[in-house]
Amino acid sequence: MTLKVKPNSIITYFILTHGLFVINLFLEPVILTPFQNLDYAITLHIIAMIFFITTYFLYRVFISYTNSSTDEKRYYYPVNFFVVSYIIAFIGLGIAIAQIMVASSIQEYFLRLAANDSGVGIRDAYLLSFDEGGISGVIKMFTTSTLSVYLYSLAIPHFTKVSEKEEKQFKFLNYVALVLLITKSILALDRLTILAIIVSNFFIMVRLKRVFTLRNLLFFFAAISIGNFLTSSRYSELSLYDSVKFYLTLSLNNFGLMHESLKGHTYGFETILHPLIFVFRFLGIDYIGPESSFNWEDNPAQYLASWAYQDFGYGMFILYALFGWLCAFIDQKALFKHDVFYGAIYFVILYCVCLWIVVPPFRGLEFWVALLIPVLLIRFFAVTSSKNYIVRT
Repeated sequence: MTLKVKPNSIITYFILTHGLFVINLFLEPVILTPFQNLDYAITLHIIAMIFFITTYFLYRVFISYTNSSTDEKRYYYPVNFFVVSYIIAFIGLGIAIAQIMVASSIQEYFLRLAANDSGVGIRDAYLLSFDEGGISGVIKMFTTSTLSVYLYSLAIPHFTKVSEKEEKQFKFLNYVALVLLITKSILALDRLTILAIIVSNFFIMVRLKRVFTLRNLLFFFAAISIGNFLTSSRYSELSLYDSVKFYLTLSLNNFGLMHESLKGHTYGFETILHPLIFVFRFLGIDYIGPESSFNWEDNPAQYLASWAYQDFGYGMFILYALFGWLCAFIDQKALFKHDVFYGAIYFVILYCVCLWIVVPPFRGLEFWVALLIPVLLIRFFAVTSSKNYIVRT
């Protein structure tokens, strides 16, 4: 058996992002009171990484796959596929605007933005729940549709074979979705969406070996500048770098506090079963999972490892092992088998993995909407033809 792993794959981004916790320990500390001894928390964090990495590589060793050729169906994308995609992209922005206008006008928003005062009130208006006068959560979860369109319009022509005409159509769709997405990010002061843009484009640049071109360097500079602007708009005293560093330290600190003071496990309702809470609310069922609490500091900021520990205790390592297996499976399907469905959702998955160090997107219904949109569009609008073809490796 031969171990074949592409260096530019989910496992690479998992190691890089989760390694930030370790690197952060050697930087100038963020003062928290009480400040926990982080040794135990970082030990659990590293062990969880080892479980993920081990099962990932075990899957790669024992599962056979094809590297450059495939007998998957060739998909063709008619006009109605793109028409529906444009509609879906605009729907996401429209819902974001409607949510803000519930509590404020767009004119007032931009005035606050210009005065660097938008973080007070506007962000709260965007997050306003249905019970407090906001838009229904069933509608709000489709705000992610713009991001979904952007990511699959970038992924499909990259991971699968398309005609020259279709490649141009996908490229134009991607440009339109990018403009809509940046607009939505500014309106919602949403920094995480900018991360999705950076990660997906960086993946392609590395794969095509075009990272250090002037155009791409300017792209990264612009994206990071927008992220820094959104951060300063929400927290005027913090830069993007400072806010990331503070969140990593606070999350790890809370992880340590959780280990010391946790009362009751949630058995999946903080991780894999968390979306069910939103379903229960929609059905009028007042249930948020088993009772659990811990003595957090400043705010209850957590990340995947701490939520997994709150769910299962040391069983968190099994969860990480399962995630490692799942990510290896997705890499096989998208990068080696060139399956169109897994290729279309690949950047959504990659973005999700990168965000495990903050708030895992799979805890919300928006993530599942972003996954389902390209799958359903391909299933119902794309035309298939069974033939062998060669794709880029």
